[in-house]
Amino acid sequence: QTEEQKNQGKVDPNNSVLGVKISNRYLGEDLLPYPESKQAEGEWETKMNKRKDELRKQDEMEWKALMDQYNEVMVDYVEENEHADHRVGLHHDEPDVIDVIDSKPQKPQQQQQQPASNVKQVPSDDNTIWSAPLKKAGDDATILLKPAFGTHRPSSNAILVFAEGYDLSIYLSFVESLANTGYSGDVVFSISNESKLKSGVKEYLLSKSNSQSEEGVNIIAYEVEWTCFKKSGESARGSGEGMNNCKMTNVFGDAAGNPVDDPREPRPVATARYELYWIWSLQYSKASWLMLLD
Repeated sequence: QTEEQKNQGKVDPNNSVLGVKISNRYLGEDLLPYPESKQAEGEWETKMNKRKDELRKQDEMEWKALMDQYNEVMVDYVEENEHADHRVGLHHDEPDVIDVIDSKPQKPQQQQQQPASNVKQVPSDDNTIWSAPLKKAGDDATILLKPAFGTHRPSSNAILVFAEGYDLSIYLSFVESLANTGYSGDVVFSISNESKLKSGVKEYLLSKSNSQSEEGVNIIAYEVEWTCFKKSGESARGSGEGMNNCKMTNVFGDAAGNPVDDPREPRPVATARYELYWIWSLQYSKASWLMLLD
């Protein structure tokens, strides 16, 4: 049998698509997701990398244009609301409300606001947003809640997350996928008390606490104590996955630092968490971007 006969029916790997690399990303009609042959693989890969670089630069330009647009909007917003302060609830020497029942209501400095006949009180000139949660706890109230571990970076952006009761795999997949996007900023978690944490959770989150560096993901964790009740009013163990109503414990205190009762009625943790978000937000500058997650 001749050599030609032996090789008859065999496929030349250099002229075949068998074993070639395949791209899982669409990069245009003019680029196949795989090379025409193994021999052409090097040239195809060079073209793919070049196209990826072109698209990356295009994405960066589009993203910069979008952020510039948002920055212009935010500058206009700040200029229009320069007297508004998200810490306003902490300034207890300022009046909270003005009375509009009088036949001659006070005129705001910037814009005349017509009183409604069925409205008794409106925010004052110096309080253009609703009073801070702290105000409901009393004029001399203070915030007692401190991180269980980790330190805020005030100039960073932050993602605020209510995430109690999850397995390690949930925290790990969230944090690692976030880091893979290139995110550099704080991640603030509300987690279960240490005695209720699932195995490995605290050790992993602690390993991502990185307040000494201005770069990368930095985790801060809070352990909030809850006193919960069933709909019938009977005492309950835990939030019941949002079914029970709860009050926060040891979050607010008096001027001397002694804990005071949660001033609000028991409510689902899905509602109460926004007070945590507010408390955490005070740790950041007005220029920080904050994202809320549950």
